[in-house]
Amino acid sequence: MTRRWTVHRVTTILLLAAAGAAVAVIVAGGCRQASDSEAVALLAQAQQARATLSLRGQVVTRLLVRERMVQAEADVARGEGRVILKYKTGPKAGMRIIKQGGQVWVVSKERARCVHRGLVEHPLPNPQVLQKNFVVTKSSDGLVAGRPTTVVVVRPRSGLGRRGNRRDGHIAVWLDNETHFPLAIQRFSGERLVSETYYTSVQFNVPPPPRWQPPAGEQRGPRAGQQPSLDFQKADEHTASRILGTDVKRPAYVPAGFTEGGIWAVTIQSRGRRARPLKAIQIRYSDGLRFVTIIERSRRPEALAEHPRPGTAAERDDGEARIVHLRGRCVARRVVDGIVVNVAGQLPEVELLKIARSIQ
Repeated sequence: MTRRWTVHRVTTILLLAAAGAAVAVIVAGGCRQASDSEAVALLAQAQQARATLSLRGQVVTRLLVRERMVQAEADVARGEGRVILKYKTGPKAGMRIIKQGGQVWVVSKERARCVHRGLVEHPLPNPQVLQKNFVVTKSSDGLVAGRPTTVVVVRPRSGLGRRGNRRDGHIAVWLDNETHFPLAIQRFSGERLVSETYYTSVQFNVPPPPRWQPPAGEQRGPRAGQQPSLDFQKADEHTASRILGTDVKRPAYVPAGFTEGGIWAVTIQSRGRRARPLKAIQIRYSDGLRFVTIIERSRRPEALAEHPRPGTAAERDDGEARIVHLRGRCVARRVVDGIVVNVAGQLPEVELLKIARSIQ
């Protein structure tokens, strides 16, 4: 069986592949257009397998970047809520990614750094959301890592697809016939393969990886010049309003099929050891496969300066929504009544801007 496999970002998808989170975002739903009940049941079993099984193996990920496939290989060990990946090839060869206790550590020869604590995986979508937007069917059988698998395909319900925003694409997942663990996943835009990840070898019924002890002098925040670290905690409306100093601002428009999935309190530790952490809130929306996040925070005093620092996006208090690029991500930014609003997600720029402009 010929395979070409890719992902969104090599580091992220290696983690998702090992943890099985790719299936987490499509589990537990049927659809109006005759979803296969057996396929839906298989995905539910995959969710359970992801949560309970221990394994060791090797995983390959490939990402389509500017018309070129970028590949990385890693050793994987997972179990009891822990995941350890070690890159074997690619620009990050030798680096380890360790997930345990709600934290993700990036470990190299020079240092260990805790990043994005509290947001290890996307939350599971509401089953009703998936039912409304997608069709889940059983497609075919195949072999992954020498093991028989069943292929389950998730496609958008007809009438919702738009060229350019991936709604006309689909996801295919290879589930191990014995354990129901997701051994491979492919993502398509239209009929074009854009991402994939798969195991080349896997062994189940093994002891879980031991708990990892961070070395003395570990870094729990970014070094100067590196990206900020973020901590997330589930929050209610009252807590979110207290952080902002005003009512939570929600969009009047989100694309068809998207529903709100909750509010999180966010602590952003900016670059530089002396930088004070920023407090913000995050509102998450999903249509069952894609996610849109809105981060809101009070405007920083330094943003009031007439000339912002070079390389930073101006936070102009004129109500206009603008596209900025943060850490390689396209974000629609707007300042509304002194609250900086950032809208990001797997949508075209025009949709991100439309959401930002609807926030009052």
